[in-house]
Amino acid sequence: MFTRADRLLVEGERIKLPNHIISFYWDDFTPHLEAYSPEEDELTEIELSCADMIISDDRRCVGRLDEDGYHPCPGNSIVRSFSQCPSCASSWIPIQECIFEPRCSGDKCDCDFCRRRHVVYAAFTGDLVKIGMTSESRLRKRGIEQGADAIAPLVDCENRMEARKSEKWISRELGAKQSIDSIAFAKWLTIPPSRNQIERIHSDLIERIRRWRKDVRSEIEILDGYPTRELPAHPPKLVRIAGFHSGDTICVKGKYLVYKDRTSESPLMLEIADLPSRFIGRVSRK
Repeated sequence: MFTRADRLLVEGERIKLPNHIISFYWDDFTPHLEAYSPEEDELTEIELSCADMIISDDRRCVGRLDEDGYHPCPGNSIVRSFSQCPSCASSWIPIQECIFEPRCSGDKCDCDFCRRRHVVYAAFTGDLVKIGMTSESRLRKRGIEQGADAIAPLVDCENRMEARKSEKWISRELGAKQSIDSIAFAKWLTIPPSRNQIERIHSDLIERIRRWRKDVRSEIEILDGYPTRELPAHPPKLVRIAGFHSGDTICVKGKYLVYKDRTSESPLMLEIADLPSRFIGRVSRK
């Protein structure tokens, strides 16, 4: 247990943190941060009701989970762009870069992830629209992962490569983004979403796409189950992940944890989805 984080965070000193974060995920509208303790050789869940923690800059492969349980990375490999090393990821995807830019429809790599049916969707955050793609069965979950106020399927696709091509095309034709930056997301965290506004934007979007594609879908799901106790009075400031954090959680939405800093009482925003592969230690308030 860490009791004095300010004493531990000495410049140039490497701190051995006890838990290795292996996953951040949503179970419906409940967020979970899961870690592995090498000392205890067991998985544990990190409490998210407060942000009293030290997070490492060092990133190591999260290993893999299968029917036999959790397996730490044999090489304790350093990672950067992904939370797994190529070897540990090979059980589900042969080439990791294909997660973002598929190289085939699954016919060459024989990978189920690439072959499965996908959907191109529109995610709504306030009056912002993001175009994305995901496996057909993960549509609702993907919306929750992104902190969307609503999500709507647009077109069905036979595989991931087809979905990526359609995503780019629809995004370009609509002039819609494929990502929402942290500043824009922080702004909309302070404003309760308007269902009527979202539905009007969605209706206009569908009409525009129908000019080019007749196979567009028209349903939409409002995602209003996030367990938010309060909205921050001001847009929270995005903070650096590595280092010391201290404060009570205001809300967790999408990939961000928003907390009230104990010193300044200002709302801060931590990209919690980027924690897997890093090491973490809880800090006592004393």
